[in-house]
Amino acid sequence: MPLSDTGVPNISFIDLTSYVGLAATGLLTFNLLLGLLLSTRYNPVKSWPRRRRPLYGLHNWTGYIALATVLLHPALAAITWRVRYGMRRGALRKAHPGATAPAPGMAHEGRGRNGAQ
Repeated sequence: MPLSDTGVPNISFIDLTSYVGLAATGLLTFNLLLGLLLSTRYNPVKSWPRRRRPLYGLHNWTGYIALATVLLHPALAAITWRVRYGMRRGALRKAHPGATAPAPGMAHEGRGRNGAQ
């Protein structure tokens, strides 16, 4: 990442949007793992690390922060000036009219990039 004259990295808005999306994915994964621990009635006092940990509160707060970053990600993508689509086009995607989908259970014909077998 190139640095500016002040030593601060020059980061584009699209990079910022992708970092927010990556953070949302990480938070959701961590929240899912905490939820799995809570669903199995994991007790950190009886098991490792043998200390009191507020798992339920941590699970709630990571959920709130993950929800905020999930909502922030498409909002940042919508106001990016280089990307020429809005929330409506991103939410209501349509298949390209010329694109064909393979039949269920059928593999592609094995053609290469140039159409050769």
